Amino acid sequence: MAYPVRIRDISTSGIGLAAGRRFERGTILAIEFPGNSPELPSTLIVRVVHVTRHAEENWLIGCELMRKLSDTEVQGLIQDDSQDDLMPAP
Repeated sequence: MAYPVRIRDISTSGIGLAAGRRFERGTILAIEFPGNSPELPSTLIVRVVHVTRHAEENWLIGCELMRKLSDTEVQGLIQDDSQDDLMPAP
């Protein structure tokens, strides 16, 4: 089953998501990036490590990447036009 999420930030080892539903800690998710260039990953496998209620129907979900990304991959995903508010993680 697919659920839309918004990527809030990304680093070589983690990714922050905003979602309209809660995912439990420990849940494994596959995040798809349709239309990425061939040099960038099209899917990231992540594990949910924390969940915070952000707004009435919105959740902030912190995830650990199952495979670390290179700095080049992170920058490529940040520059993807389909993620206008994507920011590098601190």
